[in-house]
Amino acid sequence: MSDDTAAPLSGEPAKPPLSNSVKAAILMLVTMGLVLVAGFIFVLVVVVKRSHQPSEQAAGFAGRFGVSDIHVAPGETVKSVTMADGRIAIQIADDKNQEIIIVSPKTGQEIGRIRLRPLSDLASREFVPPQDGN
Repeated sequence: MSDDTAAPLSGEPAKPPLSNSVKAAILMLVTMGLVLVAGFIFVLVVVVKRSHQPSEQAAGFAGRFGVSDIHVAPGETVKSVTMADGRIAIQIADDKNQEIIIVSPKTGQEIGRIRLRPLSDLASREFVPPQDGN
């Protein structure tokens, strides 16, 4: 068996052993390389996974949902249409009542209705406190 500390036979000078700071630098370089490779693999896995998952309630071609029927009673008219917070609000009214229809712009489906009811005559009157006779 040969001794590792013995001088090589080929005439080359022996290499000095690596210092601790050089060993630490090599270890840090290898660790950073592994972290970089792991990061690339993680990004690749996420991209592939998301490309195979269908999106939630995918809209039709180019985001259009085609024709959507929103039922309005005879005599009701559209007073205003507003879009906010990812919803469309359509205000409709007739002589006696008003409603706000909430519609999803992605699907064209009616989400819900809000009926605006007038107060009764008694509740809508302004309260006048009785005056003191003093």
